[in-house]
Amino acid sequence: MVIGTLTELASEHKPVKPRLALFLPDLNGGGAERVMLTLAQGFLERGIQVDLVLAHAVGPLLDLVTQGVSLYSLSDGSRFSSRIGLALSALWGLTRYLRREQPTTLMSTLTGANIIAVLAKILARSPTRLVLREANTALNHRSFLTQFAVRILYPCADAIVAVSQGVQKDLIDRIGISPDKITHIPNPVDIATITRQAEEEINHPWFYKGQSPVIISLGRLTRQKDFTTLIYAFARLRQTRAARLMILGEGEERSKLEALVSRLDLVTDVTLPGFKVNPYPYLQQAALFVLSSRWEGMPSVILEALAFGVPVVATDCHSGPREILEEGRFGNLVPVGHTQALFRAISDALDHATKATVLQTRAEYFSPASTALRYLAVMLPSQAGAKP
Repeated sequence: MVIGTLTELASEHKPVKPRLALFLPDLNGGGAERVMLTLAQGFLERGIQVDLVLAHAVGPLLDLVTQGVSLYSLSDGSRFSSRIGLALSALWGLTRYLRREQPTTLMSTLTGANIIAVLAKILARSPTRLVLREANTALNHRSFLTQFAVRILYPCADAIVAVSQGVQKDLIDRIGISPDKITHIPNPVDIATITRQAEEEINHPWFYKGQSPVIISLGRLTRQKDFTTLIYAFARLRQTRAARLMILGEGEERSKLEALVSRLDLVTDVTLPGFKVNPYPYLQQAALFVLSSRWEGMPSVILEALAFGVPVVATDCHSGPREILEEGRFGNLVPVGHTQALFRAISDALDHATKATVLQTRAEYFSPASTALRYLAVMLPSQAGAKP
């Protein structure tokens, strides 16, 4: 009995190995999901135990989960047909996970998942440190209920990571988060990994030698990405030169965009091949990358284009592109939703491309090694000696 007690007392003084949990709805694709997978790999490489906790373990990016990361699925999703049902299932599952597993720190990303994470920590009465990663500025585009939940629940987190200065400013000015609770950490770009993935062979006739330049855009086919303006701008470009446009992604606006392509008689020059688990062979061979979004947080795909030395044209949306491109130094910035300005910028970029080496140097600033260390300073402040 005494020996048992001494053993217990001795064990209390042993350093406890940190365990980090990353919470996401699923791995159906997107910049946030890829960033979390990159961070998971970075943490694991530093000898830290990592749990990847998914509300529903589905999605094409599941195959990219690094070996050694523990995968938890909170629900199979088969019993629920509504978003509310799925959210409640995830809330209950995450609450049970926190009670049972007690990770050192839980970090969630995407607004809906962040709301669930705060509620789960409260319901579980968990001592786990909670860090929210916020990647968007568009609170005004959310429902009233979501806006209310964000204002009430986000301040309950132990710390918040804003992926851009614009997101950070929004959280302070519009949500009322204390500046001391927010840290700005830009998204990482794993140049070595995407360069290796770009070696995958693609057999698409548009990339054969001697073909017209291919403009690439990438993202969910949603209102946020505003591919409608891009297609209209491309239609004007086609009146002046030979070129092609490839939009990689999937989403609810597919039918609308396909109808627009047909109406503008661009079927032979515009393609929407869907979501690609590995978009990098396409991106690497692009003559130009275009981001036409109405709003963003910190679009990783711009960093990835720069890493390949591909010129970039982006909307000067709130926020992200201006920070990455340094006020237009590393790419052309145009007003949101402005077809004529986007057409002119695309035409100019095709005629006067920035040297690839200059663009690649900019991408190197966002290395995953330094980003992972900055995240660890927020997630494990007692060990990093950093402020929360």
